[in-house]
Parts: sequence; C-alpha cells; structure tokens
Amino acid sequence: MILNSRDGVFHSPNYPQKYNVGTCSYTIQVPSGYHIVLNWQSFNVGPHEENDHCPNDFVAIFNGNQNTHQGKVDMCGNDGQSITSSGNTLVVVFSSYTNGLYQGFLAKYTSSK
Repeated sequence: MILNSRDGVFHSPNYPQKYNVGTCSYTIQVPSGYHIVLNWQSFNVGPHEENDHCPNDFVAIFNGNQNTHQGKVDMCGNDGQSITSSGNTLVVVFSSYTNGLYQGFLAKYTSSK
C-alpha cells in the first residue's frame, strides 16, 4: 500500500480484530524536503523476548528504500516506538506467523520540515 498524503492513518489487517498469518507493506512518501514522524496509537504485535528479539510476528521499519536496509528497526510486543525518518520515505512491513492471537497496530504519521 502506498500512502502519499502529508499525514494519515493506517493499520494492520483486521484491526481492531486479531490478525492472521501474512505479510503486508506500507510505503509512506511525503513531498521532498519533508520528514515523516510515525507514532503508534495502538501496538500489540506478537511476543517480545528479553534479548529484544522478535521470534514470530514483527513490524520492520526501513528509513528510506526497503531494499537498502538502511536504518532498519524491528518491533514487537506492546511498545511501538516513535520513528522520525531522515528523508521523505519510510517503509513499514508487517509480518505475522501466528493466527488470531494479537490485535496488531494502529499507526498515525505526520510530515514536518
């Protein structure tokens, strides 16, 4: 899914119901010269292990193009951390390997200069 407005909201499949096995991608692109500020309104994505490892379900955030893996951050558990991009593109990839256990996420993004 491509999101190209200056601000918006998106969520995991089935939210606020529990999500199923699958992967989906959200590419956020705002005008050149702007940065993206991503905040989680709700975040409940799989278990979080002590060593900050996400064993099953996770959200991967790429600062810029997904293919470069620059600034990649993986998140799971109940604490989605806010992210500010260094440029005008963020890619959010949600991956689930469990069925019907967790609610997923609701995210809001804004752009700023």
